[in-house]
Amino acid sequence: RDAEKYFIFVGVSVLQAMVACSVCFFFSACFSVFAVANLLVSMFYVMTMIFSGLLVSVNKWPDGTRWIGYLSFCKYSYELLVENEFEGLEFKC
Repeated sequence: RDAEKYFIFVGVSVLQAMVACSVCFFFSACFSVFAVANLLVSMFYVMTMIFSGLLVSVNKWPDGTRWIGYLSFCKYSYELLVENEFEGLEFKC
């Protein structure tokens, strides 16, 4: 089971890196000026990380911004990794 969890972790991490590279390619194809593309990609990544639910809890988001979380690819990879890590574990308090 540990090997399966490891390969799921590696697979999700590789897919997240591929999506991030694809976003960079998209912005670089849309803008001919490197500085503009670099700035917009950086802003996109910050917003993606903020609305992934890792840095700021979903309950603390403003009411009109909850839909942004569904556009965040970090949200889905983070949820997959958490599910992979904690599936089947039992904690005693």
